[in-house]
Amino acid sequence: MTPEHYDMEIQPITYIMANGLGFCEGNIVKYVSRYKEKGGIEDLKKARHYLDMLIDDWIEENGDPDAYNGPSQAELLAQLEQQKQDRIAANKAWAGIMEADKNGELNNQPDDAITEVTPEDFVNMDFFMKPTNGV
Repeated sequence: MTPEHYDMEIQPITYIMANGLGFCEGNIVKYVSRYKEKGGIEDLKKARHYLDMLIDDWIEENGDPDAYNGPSQAELLAQLEQQKQDRIAANKAWAGIMEADKNGELNNQPDDAITEVTPEDFVNMDFFMKPTNGV
């Protein structure tokens, strides 16, 4: 006699064996199949427990696909420090240009002197908009 909580068209054990499922997979099928008629939330928690075990095993064998693979904290701090140094250098260069202009030193430059400046001469134009420690 089949218990009431297994009164279904395809018995979980039939499905489990026909598909060659392992212990954890079989228990997931069993608990999810019967939770409405037998164990309620407790059966769902049991199914989750076995699913968590499968996930842990998979991660152990294959690595965590959700793991962070970006730069380390030290690398990010080094990048920030480099950006800060670049901004200080750009601000100093800009201050020198402004001082030279204020002293009238740029007015005597030939027109083609400006065309010699390329975007590569400046680290990042937005640095000019961000003052750095009064520099």
